[in-house]
Amino acid sequence: MSNPYRLRSSDLFKRLDDDSKEAPLRIVFLSVEGNATEVDYFKHVEEEFRTRLGIKAMVHVEVIRRANSDTKSDPGSVLALLEELVDLHDNGADISKFEGLLPPGYDVEFVREYLGCPEHIHRSKAEDFLRKMRGKNLDIAYLKFISRYDSEQDEFCIVVDSDPNSHSVKQLTEISNKCNDKGYHFYISSPCFEFWLLLHLCDVKSEFAGKIDDILNNQVTSNKHSYVSKAVREMAGHSKNISKRVFEEKYLSNVEHAISQSKNFETDVSSLIGSGSIGTNMADLFSLLRK
Repeated sequence: MSNPYRLRSSDLFKRLDDDSKEAPLRIVFLSVEGNATEVDYFKHVEEEFRTRLGIKAMVHVEVIRRANSDTKSDPGSVLALLEELVDLHDNGADISKFEGLLPPGYDVEFVREYLGCPEHIHRSKAEDFLRKMRGKNLDIAYLKFISRYDSEQDEFCIVVDSDPNSHSVKQLTEISNKCNDKGYHFYISSPCFEFWLLLHLCDVKSEFAGKIDDILNNQVTSNKHSYVSKAVREMAGHSKNISKRVFEEKYLSNVEHAISQSKNFETDVSSLIGSGSIGTNMADLFSLLRK
């Protein structure tokens, strides 16, 4: 099994492994485009504020992260990242599938022993194994969890931008169709994920009356910001990263406002791909998380 995108889970699986509670009935897995803003947003949704957002206790969100050095954020890479997770998920019970992921000097039999009877392994050997796994950006907590967890109720999703400056209509259409064929959920914001954030922060139609074309064109304004991300920074007071404090102050209580406002813009996936429309179907994701 190849692993070019280096799946890196949050601490979800460590928490599940440490807890004595029954395994969740359903996990919603997200593969997101971008290494900072989207990851932070969904991390706060999942880890700190799930209950306050009405997300069911037995539904967990796992944001799939690339290594910091991995700059591949095009939609094709996001889909490939998700499919590697699906592969691990579907074949996790077969430990032999981990062979291609292991660092040199370790084999499937060692993994079986580590997952089954870690107390039988010398501490220095176990620490060396974990260190090398971290060096390969692999999460042993995930491998341990998935080796004994099986659910046909899990959901798999990708979250991307329409970004006409770098994503072609043909590419996005093909990926949307693949997701549809395989039963994955496809969430898209036009022109960018920050538009979804903007919907939390103001009444977009009135605040940006006469500037809708500026949102759609989303011109780069600096080496850090585009038109929309700059507007978000000015209103929310953060750059790419979203701290827990900022999320709680600026986004948490305004999720319903964003969902309501999104209905004033385009929500249909096919219309959001290359049609020159502003909008997002992120409200559908929150509906999924609350089921």
